[in-house]
Amino acid sequence: MFPGRRRRKYCGLRIVKYELIIKRKALKELARIPKVFRDKIEFKIDKLAEDPLIDDVKKLIGEESMYRFRHGDYRVIFTIDFAKKKVVVLKVFSRSAGY
Repeated sequence: MFPGRRRRKYCGLRIVKYELIIKRKALKELARIPKVFRDKIEFKIDKLAEDPLIDDVKKLIGEESMYRFRHGDYRVIFTIDFAKKKVVVLKVFSRSAGY
């Protein structure tokens, strides 16, 4: 899913239920994150295609279909369209940057 990266090897079958779209801005923000955190965040983003409501996903208050998950001090904001089976990653940022 990420340009210039090899696909990870998964144990067993990988069932993709949702189309995963990552906005250009989110890719640029992700590139600025230290590699130690970036790899784990990318893994979690890839898992959104299988199940967008993984254990630490929370719905944003006041927003129709916006959600977030966190990894350490970083947040990933995304939308889920259940009818079209699409997950769109909008933003990746440090918690200190705010919402």
